[in-house]
Amino acid sequence: MAEMLMQSHTGTLELLPALPSAWKDGNVKGLKARGGYEVNLEWKDGKLLLAKIKTQKGGVCNISYGEEKLSKQLQAGEEWMLSF
Repeated sequence: MAEMLMQSHTGTLELLPALPSAWKDGNVKGLKARGGYEVNLEWKDGKLLLAKIKTQKGGVCNISYGEEKLSKQLQAGEEWMLSF
């Protein structure tokens, strides 16, 4: 189920890559991603509203959501809040 909400095997955090239509509204907390990331997501009407990315290791964090591609350098322990 977690793979429908987030994937990280390409080195990019892909958010809601395969959200089932039955999960129109929802949220998830504490998804673990490759690279030492923890991800919280909130969505409504099948669209991402908010993402919180926390890194344990630091480094460049690459995010993909639909057509959007974002990148940010993070320090160890830093959180990145994104609104869509």
